[in-house]
Amino acid sequence: MKHYKILLIVFVGLLLMPQCVSPSPTVIELKKEVSVGDPEFQLGDIAVINGDNDKIVNLLKAVDLGNTPSITQGRRNVTAAEIMNKISDAGFTNDDVSFCGAPHTLVLPEMQTIPPDVLIQRAEEYIRENMPWEENEALILPLRSPNPIDVSTGDVTFEVAPLSSDNFIGQTRYNVIVSVNGMVEKSVDVFFKITVFKKVLVAMQKIERGEMLTPDNVKLVKREVKASTQDAISKPELALGMIARRTIAEQKIIKEAYLSMPVLVQARNAVKMIVQSGQMTITSLGVALENGSLGQFVRVQNIDSKKVVYGRVVGFRQVLLDGFDNQSNIGNEL
Repeated sequence: MKHYKILLIVFVGLLLMPQCVSPSPTVIELKKEVSVGDPEFQLGDIAVINGDNDKIVNLLKAVDLGNTPSITQGRRNVTAAEIMNKISDAGFTNDDVSFCGAPHTLVLPEMQTIPPDVLIQRAEEYIRENMPWEENEALILPLRSPNPIDVSTGDVTFEVAPLSSDNFIGQTRYNVIVSVNGMVEKSVDVFFKITVFKKVLVAMQKIERGEMLTPDNVKLVKREVKASTQDAISKPELALGMIARRTIAEQKIIKEAYLSMPVLVQARNAVKMIVQSGQMTITSLGVALENGSLGQFVRVQNIDSKKVVYGRVVGFRQVLLDGFDNQSNIGNEL
């Protein structure tokens, strides 16, 4: 009785196994699931093919089954009927092959994992390449680590785009876009805190409105620069000799908006009018009709002729007649 039970178990087991015995000369045994790394796949990637004729077996293995599904597509089911259509196009008939194994094959894209440190590194490289700060002025720290991401195997490229204000200071967010073989597959946000320390011009004492900036009342000091002071002046030569537009408190970082050019020519004041012609310089007296700073054009009236001309402010109470419609009668203006 025990002997019959063993035979029954073996018989049932044989019935449950995939039947790959066939009168056909070539047998295609489909795999249940495969992961494919190449953009396209062939029959040999998803099936075991056995037969007496090696040439036919190799031809069947090379039958093209189309594109591997992308990571966005997820998966693709390939059935025996679909495969039969493909191999029929290659010249094979139902009598040449038979199928066994799984009824269909689930094809998945082969994956690779992009670790968090790579995503952080790519975003940080973007920051360092584009920030207006020197390397030794900026402290760049990731606020939190992103999750690893899975993408298809292939040539991976990265693109980084800022998602917050692109001033490279304070808390910032960047989107790392991951492409494989030129196709975008994933994107992830990476967060940083960028702290900037640099030498900026600072008021050493209270500077009143209208007061001129001098080496005595301003100095370069290393300070943390925030978003509100990122346009602070870092070159003294850009500020010395300028006039404060407003009162500047002691130890306050000085910005360009706080300053204006000094008025070198004031309305109703006498000015020297200068004309240069080759090696010859002619001067005369005039009266400024409006205020002017260095480089600005102002209207000036000739004291003798009473004619009004334009002159460019070149110094304290000095204007050069070299602009607008002065040239044709420049000698007569003086």
